[in-house]
Amino acid sequence: MPIIALTGNCVHESHARFLAAGFDGIVVKPFDRDLGLAAALQATGLQERHACQ
Repeated sequence: MPIIALTGNCVHESHARFLAAGFDGIVVKPFDRDLGLAAALQATGLQERHACQ
């Protein structure tokens, strides 16, 4: 089951720590439904990854 971090920090180093800790994706607050869906699709391999949006 994919695990997606929800954070208020959009710094590359933070994202690298989340991914190194085993998270499959990252969504930055404020949460947006479309970005949440995109993160879920990325974590399941159905869409390519993008940096902070």
